[in-house]
Formats: sequence, C-alpha cells, structure tokens
Amino acid sequence: MHKFSLLLFLILVSLTQAQEIRVLNETKAEIDGIYSHAMFSPNSEEMYFTTDNYIGLWKYNIESKNVEQISDEMGAGYRFSFDKSGNKIYYRTDQFSQGKRYSTIIEKDLLTNRQSNIESNLRNATPPVILNSGKSLYFVNNTLKEAGIANESAKNDIAVLSRGYDIVLFRDGKTSELKPLGNKHYIWASLSPDQNKVLFTVPGEGTFISDIAGNILAEFGYANAAKWSGDSEYIVFMKDFDDGHVVTSSDIYVAKADGSFEQNITNSGNRIELYPSWSADGSKILFNTSEGEIYYLTVETAEEE
Repeated sequence: MHKFSLLLFLILVSLTQAQEIRVLNETKAEIDGIYSHAMFSPNSEEMYFTTDNYIGLWKYNIESKNVEQISDEMGAGYRFSFDKSGNKIYYRTDQFSQGKRYSTIIEKDLLTNRQSNIESNLRNATPPVILNSGKSLYFVNNTLKEAGIANESAKNDIAVLSRGYDIVLFRDGKTSELKPLGNKHYIWASLSPDQNKVLFTVPGEGTFISDIAGNILAEFGYANAAKWSGDSEYIVFMKDFDDGHVVTSSDIYVAKADGSFEQNITNSGNRIELYPSWSADGSKILFNTSEGEIYYLTVETAEEE
C-alpha cells in the first residue's frame, strides 16, 4: 500500500510539472503613452495596441523597438484582426453625425502601407473577422456581409462571430447560432486556432469551452477576457476585481483548455494587470497595466525544457 501511494504521488507530481507554465522573463515595452488591449501579430514579432477607449492603433516591433502608428481614428483598436499571413490588418473605424454612429471597414496592407475601404457609411457594423481563405465577415444591422476574394481554402472556412450577445458559427458558407448554455448573454467568444473549440464567457456564470456543436468541454469559473494559446492547449485570462467604480486588483492566469490546471503567472501584489494575449508561437504573453504600460512575459511549458 505504501509503494502504491508513493507511485501515485510521483505520477501526480509528474502530471503537475508537465502542465506548468514557466515565466522566464518579463519585459516592459519601451513605449511612451498610455495604451491597452495589446495583441501579437501572427508572426509573433510585432505587437499591436490601442488606447483604453480604442482610439488609434499602433505597431511595436519587439526587436527594433520601433513604434509606428497604423491609424489615429476612433474605434480602430476595437477587435482588429489579421489575415493568415499577417501582412494585412483589418479594423472598423467610427464617425458620429447628428448623434448617430457610422462605420467604415478597412483593410490595410502592412507591407505597402496601402489602405482601402471595404465598405463605408455603415450603421450598426461589427468589426471584421478574417477567414483562412482571405474573405472578411462582418454584420451590418444583424445581416452577415462577406467581402474579398476567397482562395483555394474557402471550402474549409470556419469562424466564430459575435452578433450582440449571440455567438454565430460560420461554416461551409452557412451560419448557425451557438447556444451552449441556452438563451444567455455571451461575450468574448472566439474560435480555437485548431478550429475545433469555442471559448466564451457568460457574465455571472463564468468562462467555458465548448466544441463547435455547443457541447461544454471545460468550465473555468471567473476568468475574464480569455484568449487562446497558439496551439489551442491553453487559455490566458485576467481575474479582475473592482469596488464598483475602479479596478482594485487583477492578475493574469493561464489554464489548460481541458480545465485540469490553472496558474497565476503574475501574482505581482499591487500592480494591476489586464487584457492578456498569447503569441501564436507560444513564447510570449502580453498584458497592459492599469497605468497604461505594456509588458510581455517570455514563457515556456515544462514539455519545452
């Protein structure tokens, strides 16, 4: 019995170590200003970020530390996205006229700096989601719009979009509403990089992962603004708390996508860390502080040692 208990203990220790995320280094981005909602480019070499109210969009090269402004327009930093190559960025800009918001969907080539308007003067438009085939999807007055010329991978196109508080699955050219927990308010919905799972949050109930049929696979409790790791094996999120007016504390956590493991990777005491994002190559995790500073952690899993 003693040998069995010892063996079981060693197995559990081994499993825990295999799931551990190790923080190798923490780096503060050398950027002047107050910024938020940073995310990496698909090549993991640049980070893109905006302001707390989503006005403007900037690029920061990690190696050269060069900062370049992509846009100075209102709304440009809200849920921007890239094409598969990372050479093009897509975003929505907003203008107000007589108390009404009008939006423009923009495509910008990051190699040539050429910008083109996909569609303008839109009412109630969502930011675009870019398919692997190169087409862009967005809603206008709850009607799905498609733009762009699809390449040969169009038959494999799949995406998750938000329409108000609904999750909409686009697959094989058709849309369906995904309701893993029934008629709820769903936020922060995203498709895993392997295109097999959906990550989402229901306010007051927690954060969950389902398959693309809506079957719940894992539950994470209180886990806000969750994002996928590039290999779909982990998620990163914040646990933020407030006094009803301002955020009083927040740390960045990672968890296995199957819900079997959770770890606080900042645990910094009085610093408030918000809105994390994982690089596609899995080597870095971004976040901003409540003071508008942007940091990135160099990380590895125990398996990578």
